[in-house]
Amino acid sequence: MPDPLLQDAQRLCREGRIAEAARLYRNLLQINPQSFEAHYGLGVLCLQGGQLDQAQQLLGEALRLKPLSLDCLCMRGLALLHLQRHDEALACFDSVLSITPDSVEALSNRAIVYLELQHYGEALAAFDAVFAIDPGHAISWSNRGNVLVATRRFEEAVASYDRALSIRPDFPEARDNRKYALGMSYFEKGQFDQAQYVLDEAVRLNPQLLDGLCIRGIALLRLRRHDEAIACFERALTAKPDFVEALSNRATAYLELNRIDEALAGFDAALALDAGHAVSWNNRGNALTALKRYEEAVESYDKALAIQPEFPEAKNNRVNALFAMGRMSRCPPAYMRALFSAKLRSLRSVLCLSE
Repeated sequence: MPDPLLQDAQRLCREGRIAEAARLYRNLLQINPQSFEAHYGLGVLCLQGGQLDQAQQLLGEALRLKPLSLDCLCMRGLALLHLQRHDEALACFDSVLSITPDSVEALSNRAIVYLELQHYGEALAAFDAVFAIDPGHAISWSNRGNVLVATRRFEEAVASYDRALSIRPDFPEARDNRKYALGMSYFEKGQFDQAQYVLDEAVRLNPQLLDGLCIRGIALLRLRRHDEAIACFERALTAKPDFVEALSNRATAYLELNRIDEALAGFDAALALDAGHAVSWNNRGNALTALKRYEEAVESYDKALAIQPEFPEAKNNRVNALFAMGRMSRCPPAYMRALFSAKLRSLRSVLCLSE
């Protein structure tokens, strides 16, 4: 005979009266600590409310009572995934798939685990397995786009987000992520004006997209729109003061504007946060060269090359600095070309993109 308290709790859930439902589930557990339904129902409510550790414990207890509950395995896997306990989450989804190999939910969530673990090949294979069963699974098309963005396959990512949006037009995450991927696709092709325009839209849709804000700043810098670029980097730094790429790129903008003291201070701030940031060491060397502090410049280039031995800009800049100090008998071709310009254009600064 159905338990009236359990029926009441389930009804309250359907009506959206979550606090009352949770209270009833807790009462049920006091009366019957072996109730699978109460553990499961309260665990789901905790998961939906962001009480993740409590959710996984309740769902784990429910599984002790009914080990083959597929819904419970999936829910506990989700809680563990949100807790970044990836191996345990995978074990839950694999348990489901060992019983029901065509579980789209388990396949899709397992793919998300692989994405978070940066196992991108396995993630793509898992999403392909979803589409073999359900080609209209919009969430998986969107998350597949996220894998492709992580592997810098931006045009393919745009196509994946488009599939998600063709299935579910009101899908804000797919829409916002598509903007970022499209902007990055333009950026990679050197279409900087299109890139900065689309990335501006992406950041407007998602103000937390600091990488997009930083890349927009780089695109503006390459368009020689320095003030707008600096504004982008400063907005990113307001949100995230330890954003090394934004610090370094802002310093590079100062260097291009011949604001050398500000540039040096910026590179030093970036290197204080990440002493292994080769791009900042190279560009710091360029700032020192502009001040004719060649010994210090060579030390900076050496630091860059110690971190990244095959760093062509740092190698060339180091040679130019050594020649300026009279330590090389033959004039480097790039240095000779620079003699015909007002500035030492042979110095090569590098802009750093967020990984």
